Amino acid sequence: MLGHLYYYGLGVPQSYPAAYAWCELAQDNGNAEAQFCRDAALESLREEAQLRDAFRMVRELRERLGGGSFSRGGAGATLVVAPGRSRNRGDHKGRPCRAR
Repeated sequence: MLGHLYYYGLGVPQSYPAAYAWCELAQDNGNAEAQFCRDAALESLREEAQLRDAFRMVRELRERLGGGSFSRGGAGATLVVAPGRSRNRGDHKGRPCRAR
């Protein structure tokens, strides 16, 4: 998951705001593991400017991707618009974001 790469800085510059944004989109798509990464990234955002950047990134990515979520299907995935989708925002109970 792209959020894990940004969380740990694996092949990309380490960025908690970017990790939060990509994990938020993955969780929108039903990826339960993304919730743990998103929550860990959120806890790592120490400055108000970082929080604003993270929320701005989520908004911009949703706009760029059409406000929907991707269906599973690899490189040829199609965009599936899912307005008003509810999300479980439970606590990750201190478990760290895990890289696969």
